[in-house]
Amino acid sequence: RRTAGKMAIPVAQIMPGAYSPDIPQAEAATPLGICGLLLPDTAHQYQDNWEILGRDSQMVMVMVPPGQEMTLQPGAMVHADRGLETEVTTGGCCDCAKRAAFAGEDMFRLHFINKTEVPQAMSITPPFPGKVVPVDLARYSGIVCNVGAFFAGIGRDFRFQVRIVRSLGQMLSMGNLFIVSITGSQMIFLAAGGTIMQKFLAPGEEYIIASDAFLCAEASVTLGIQKTGGCGVMCCGGEGFVNTKLTGPGMIMFQSMDCHKAAMNYVTVNQGGNGGGGG
Repeated sequence: RRTAGKMAIPVAQIMPGAYSPDIPQAEAATPLGICGLLLPDTAHQYQDNWEILGRDSQMVMVMVPPGQEMTLQPGAMVHADRGLETEVTTGGCCDCAKRAAFAGEDMFRLHFINKTEVPQAMSITPPFPGKVVPVDLARYSGIVCNVGAFFAGIGRDFRFQVRIVRSLGQMLSMGNLFIVSITGSQMIFLAAGGTIMQKFLAPGEEYIIASDAFLCAEASVTLGIQKTGGCGVMCCGGEGFVNTKLTGPGMIMFQSMDCHKAAMNYVTVNQGGNGGGGG
């Protein structure tokens, strides 16, 4: 693929977690390239046994090998072959209670297990009209993600930990008193909205994003806050009192429209459409 007369470099060669072989890197002379940002096109990303379909309200088609399984948030399944058996787990009463009460997660995990001798197909989708972001936990030392972002994973080899934030800054940057960390060695899928951006921070490098734009970060990244400005900006600027400050090293991802904003826009559009057409 050529961009602006030059051969583009596949991001998959330089960006861990990017699986589509033809996703171009931004040209260095563009604003995106100058900022050192990556723009992963989540459509048509694939690996051996899964593929992301669609561009806006995306879904993941998965071929579950014999003896393997998928772990889902309840309600994420779109279709499943007859050979897949289902099972519900909680991950322990204490863990499921913490997830449900403090992390916006469901109390239960739904498992689709292939006990046949041939691959079985199924498809999954996020809980709101949005994008699917694959994250390979084996490439990172664990990630911290936005509340409610996780909706599916391959296998069961990942561990969730819900803990109280370490500081007031982390609470304000995450918008929650608790944070969700995920570790493991399998592929997981996060739900996001709008345009997804990714950046790899150098040690000590700081990056400022809106608090509601945060999607996930590598566990090595420090989360903090920075004031949006003076009193006038904080009260009248529409950006709130603080932004999220991310300090490297490590990978970060952020989004232009989180699930809460997407849901509010969806409800607003539907309500507007049922208003009788106005005068």
